[in-house]
Amino acid sequence: MTTTTSDFPHDPLTPITGRPTSNAIYTLTRQIYANAKTGEAYIVPPNPGPHPDPVAGATNAQITAAANAYTNAVTEYALHKKTMKALLHQLLAAVEPTYYEELEDLTFGYADLAPLTLLTHLKTEYGTITDDDLVANRANLLTTWNPDDPLTTVWTRIRHCIDFATDTTDPISERNAMTLTLAGFVNSGVLMPYINEWERKDDVDKTFPNFRSHFDRANKQRLKELTTKQAGFHAANAVTTPRNNPTITGGAITAENTTLYYCWTHGLSPNPNHTSATCKNRKDKHDPTATLLALNGGCKLINTPAFRRSPPT
Repeated sequence: MTTTTSDFPHDPLTPITGRPTSNAIYTLTRQIYANAKTGEAYIVPPNPGPHPDPVAGATNAQITAAANAYTNAVTEYALHKKTMKALLHQLLAAVEPTYYEELEDLTFGYADLAPLTLLTHLKTEYGTITDDDLVANRANLLTTWNPDDPLTTVWTRIRHCIDFATDTTDPISERNAMTLTLAGFVNSGVLMPYINEWERKDDVDKTFPNFRSHFDRANKQRLKELTTKQAGFHAANAVTTPRNNPTITGGAITAENTTLYYCWTHGLSPNPNHTSATCKNRKDKHDPTATLLALNGGCKLINTPAFRRSPPT
């Protein structure tokens, strides 16, 4: 348990502007949990209550030990209350009052509000993960990797994308994540020899730990081979070519240099002529009006532009 906000790894929390979204609440939850935790699961200490009277017949040593134990319990509980108050103030500052003011007591304000109660309220009211959220989450894995960034940014993104979808109707397997991430590596334009080497591996060897190890080694080798001039060129490109977040516009989603189009039967593909309305190989109950913004129960697979295939299940 921490003692002051200066001990928190996230201070302040990432602010949410306007109506909270499922992604924003996910980030907020991760940060507040990290602030509350100190290496082990957080356990709420009991209120020790008033100082107990000495047990009849207790020795001086026993009385002293009991008094010390009580003092420690009081200190621990006081620290718990102080930490909860600090966490609550962080949450209140990170979210606009409009989205939680119904929890305010008319007399005492938010003095007795627990951080978990506020988080639960935000998740219940604004944190529902929609089909569009899940599609956008998968699309994040397609983001083109900037060679000037450490690969740890990719591994962190994969971990968060998988975690975000874990308890939903459309979880992301590690194999799915690897397939989509490879497309981002292809778009970066600097790892093709290593991508081809990976593709030649037997399926049994294509595990996520091996995936990470393979490309960590590949990137170290790439950096070793770079000349100072090449490194400067990449740095200049990083300045003049800013990266954009994936955007959804009706029947298509664009992530960096990749645009995918939506079909109710087949999901996302790079073919602009293959949409719900133009599909020529429709399943039963195919909805020709379905788009990314209204899936209507349609397919959620992504056929990556790099490999022209559906991600494995």
